[in-house]
Formats: sequence, C-alpha cells, structure tokens
Amino acid sequence: MCDSFQSKPMLGNWGDQNSFRTAWHQMVTGYSEKKMTKLSDRPVAFSGIAGYTQSHIKDEYLAGLWRQDLAKQLLWHTNGQHALQPRAASAGAFLAPSWSWLSVNTPIGYHHRYAWEELSTHPTMLMYGEGDLWFRYIDRLKDIDATIRSEHHSRLHSFSSGELSLEGIGLWGYDTGFVPNVDLGSRSMKGEVIQYRFSASGSGRNVENIEDHRDLLRPHFITKDTEEMDVVWDTSAKPMSGMGGDDLFFLVVYISWSVKKNSLEKVEGLVLKEMEGENRGIFTREAIFSTVSAFSFPSGPLSGLATYLWKKSSNEDRELGRLTFDNPEIAELLQTITIV
Repeated sequence: MCDSFQSKPMLGNWGDQNSFRTAWHQMVTGYSEKKMTKLSDRPVAFSGIAGYTQSHIKDEYLAGLWRQDLAKQLLWHTNGQHALQPRAASAGAFLAPSWSWLSVNTPIGYHHRYAWEELSTHPTMLMYGEGDLWFRYIDRLKDIDATIRSEHHSRLHSFSSGELSLEGIGLWGYDTGFVPNVDLGSRSMKGEVIQYRFSASGSGRNVENIEDHRDLLRPHFITKDTEEMDVVWDTSAKPMSGMGGDDLFFLVVYISWSVKKNSLEKVEGLVLKEMEGENRGIFTREAIFSTVSAFSFPSGPLSGLATYLWKKSSNEDRELGRLTFDNPEIAELLQTITIV
C-alpha cells in the first residue's frame, strides 16, 4: 500500500490543543509525502492513524481534519516543490471533499505559524512576534460545520461525500492576465503571483467603474479594484486566466493585523469556484491565497475589506481573535457558503 508509516503516532500532549495540532500537522505533512501503490489507498492507510488519534481525543474526524478548530485546518496547501496532479475525483473515484487534503495526490504543508508554534494565549487568538512587531490572526468564519458520509461504519475512510457549510465574507475576482513583478519576501507562501480584479458579485467584470460597485467594496479603504495575490493551486486543473477566465470567490479565513503599527499585514483564505447548472451556489476549493503585502499595507479590495471589518469590530472581540458578527454593518456582508 505504501512504505512504512508510524501506526501509533506521538502526538504530544493529548490534552493540549496547541501541542496536538502542531504534532498532527507535522504528521500529516510527512504522511502526504508517502508513495501509494493506488491513489485510493491514501484514506484507507491513514484511517489507522486517525482511529488511534480519535480514541485519545474528544473530537470528530472529518476526512483528514478535526471538527474542533476546523477553520484553522483549512489552509493546507500543496507543496510547490512537487508537480501538481489532477484532483482524485477527476479520475473517477471520490476520495474526499475538495476542502480536505486527502483529495489531492500531492505532498502538502501548512503556511500558518500556528501550525508550528505554541504561542496562543487564547483558543481563538494566535500571536507571534518578529522584531518589534506583533501580529494577531483573526478567525473570520462564522457557524462553520462539516458533514462526512462514508460507506464504512467507522467513517474513517471510504468517503462517499462531504460538505462544508459556513457563513463567511469575501469578494469575487478574475485573473486580469497581467503578470505583476512582485517580490514576495521571505514570509510568503511562494505560490504564483496573480493580479485579480475584484467586485462584490460574480458579474464584476462587466463593471467598468469602481464607483458602480462601491457599496460592498467599502470605498473608504479602497483606492483601486485590483490586487495582487500569492496563490497556491490545489491541482493541475487551474482555472482559466485573462478576460475570458473564470470568476472565483475569495473567501477570507484569516486577517493578520499588526498590533504594533495598528495596521493590516495580510489577508489569507480559500479560492473557491462555483459549480454550474443545478449545482450553482455550491463551491469547490481550488487554491489558497494570501494578499501580497510584505509590510507595504496595500489598499486593494480584499485588504480594504479586511481593514473595514477590523475597524467595525469591538475591542473586546478583537482581543479574542474574532469579528463582531452581530454588528449590522458586518452581518450584512455575510454569505452562506457550501463547499464540497
């Protein structure tokens, strides 16, 4: 099935969420590099590790992720050092939903510092220091839930379908075809730098003037309708680029805020593609993104939107690493999203 892998993993202190998550992410990263005889062997081979882990923690296994702190686990990414492959489902076999790393046949990793450092002082607030600057990650997803259906009684493998539902905030964008010359710096995901033109709806490419869709772009913080993104694709089937390309939805998962400078550092999240026909309104995951800021604090649409949300949240909620979703000005931006 695959070369040997530790059947009883050492996952740190089972009761310490930071210690466990760090060890789990390291183990997943290592496991994803293992060679499989058949692609369908991946979930089955990993089910032993998942079952052993589930017996020690009070949590539910969701096709490679765990229900608790689910949002923090969504920003896995493919390893750019390896050639991308088609998603497993495209080969005619459903292995896992697109939001699970088990759906790709490529080594994966985690960009976030929370995956490797135990610096959290609160379950929803993660901070790290670099020189005299401090940053706080803000969890931006609301009412997130997941459902996994399996043909096996344990629900540890043989998945037949999976849905991720949430309320989130984001913008629609399409690749302008312009290739920006941007230095990503040492703290980037080292993906593909792409310039996108954003709008509040999928028909934004037909809007010639930013004034026409200012209401949801929050003009107080925005000086342009394009922004450069550091994008890491999940598979080799990348969406079309240029004016005839696909409209994509950029769902913001985290805001990274400089406490020292009281200013936005970057925005990170999922790139989603809406399905067609009778499945319209349902999305698949295509990539993860990060705004290309490198401490320059840009005023593009996603950066402006994140700044707006931070400013409109209460001090108490910001200290707890969350947004004030009951603020009407934030609540009106929430959209219900289903990812399969």
